[in-house]
Amino acid sequence: MTVNALKIRQSFGAILKQVQASNEPLIIEKGRVPVAVLISLKTYKERFIDLREKEKKDELFESFVASGTKTEENSMKALRELRYGSHR
Repeated sequence: MTVNALKIRQSFGAILKQVQASNEPLIIEKGRVPVAVLISLKTYKERFIDLREKEKKDELFESFVASGTKTEENSMKALRELRYGSHR
């Protein structure tokens, strides 16, 4: 679905509800030229946040396997990073 910038300004709340309910992206046009996309938070998380986190976990797991580290301390550290992320 597409909508022009003027319509966004005039009925922003209604458009947000529509995007949230449909989970479909909304293409925003300015002067009949597509300039942006509005997506729901759910869609954003599924497509960007969750995907990035999975890629980070896969990368960490692969590096752990490739390193051949066998000590219990290093194993526990790697498992914690896989479970909770590297920010701990």
